Amino acid sequence: MSFGDDDLAIRIRRGEAGAFDVLFDRFAGRLRGYLVGMVGDAATADDLLQETFLRVYRHIDRYEPRGTFAPWMFRIAGNLAITELRRRRYRRTTPLEQGPEPPGDSERCDPAAIHAAGARVREVESALSRLPEPQRAVVLLRMRDGMSLEEVARTLGVPVGTVKSRLHHAVRSLREEIGIPEPARRQEEKHEELR
Repeated sequence: MSFGDDDLAIRIRRGEAGAFDVLFDRFAGRLRGYLVGMVGDAATADDLLQETFLRVYRHIDRYEPRGTFAPWMFRIAGNLAITELRRRRYRRTTPLEQGPEPPGDSERCDPAAIHAAGARVREVESALSRLPEPQRAVVLLRMRDGMSLEEVARTLGVPVGTVKSRLHHAVRSLREEIGIPEPARRQEEKHEELR
């Protein structure tokens, strides 16, 4: 039987057997991906993931069922990641450990194509790791986790306009750093502004 996130929170609060296992199965992958993206280190992300679930378990009674359970959990994870980054004094670690997408049939036997795809992924991940934390968090939640702008805003505790602004600046910075030109329409707008 499938039930929503708020129902799951209520079941955990009541101490129902297996409810926390369902929670872990439902959110562990997404939270881990977010944490790896934030701290750039899989081992540290795993530690933060455990701490996130521990805090959720300890503080489930503080959650008010309003359809915001996922943002509540991501806020806990994000706060832990920011604390870890501050503890490191903003020292960057190794790039994310996600490899390139599996090659298509035509690329399977082409080592050069596989290497180029891997290099591009590493380049993007490296550029992402250099974004300021607020921008990186928005990109990870929006692009990787697929949250709506409103969900990202609730997760980070900022207005939707702030999310849009951070996302805009992050995408622009990433484009500049890895050499992806702006869409033709935007280039035309800039050209018109110069006239």
